[in-house]
Amino acid sequence: MEIVPISSAELPIVSALSRKIWPICYKDIISEEQIDYMLNKMYALEALQDNVQKGHRFALIHTGVEAMGFCSFEVHFPDPGISKLHKLYVLPNQHHQGMGSALLSYAVQEAKKNQCHTIFLQVNKKNPAIAFYQKNGFMIKEEAVFDIGQGFVMDDFIMHMSW
Repeated sequence: MEIVPISSAELPIVSALSRKIWPICYKDIISEEQIDYMLNKMYALEALQDNVQKGHRFALIHTGVEAMGFCSFEVHFPDPGISKLHKLYVLPNQHHQGMGSALLSYAVQEAKKNQCHTIFLQVNKKNPAIAFYQKNGFMIKEEAVFDIGQGFVMDDFIMHMSW
């Protein structure tokens, strides 16, 4: 397993992975229409490039040649000393092999290298990944509902980990 930071030129890999992962991982959580809407809104190449311009850092996890997952995070967001984990996904057929934990550890280490003391994330309240984050030291701090347009909302927990 190797985690590699990527440049904007490699963002099409992230977009392609998201289209393999989301329909499987979210099929029992949100509607197919919302999955399509969010993929087109958040994982279109232009949206990912905009993320990079705003300071998001992306990394891929590889086993051999093929990318199996990705993460993105932002340091000193929204305030100095705080990082946000924006995205962390692994192909469903690769779950429970340590890749998600490796990506999470990578994002935390990058936050620490940048003098951050806290990292937080948003996760759908029905997402089984909540247990993964709790096992890795995150705690639910609050609930939040975000209007994302077209009549769709993200009904999330905000989870934090500090050191």
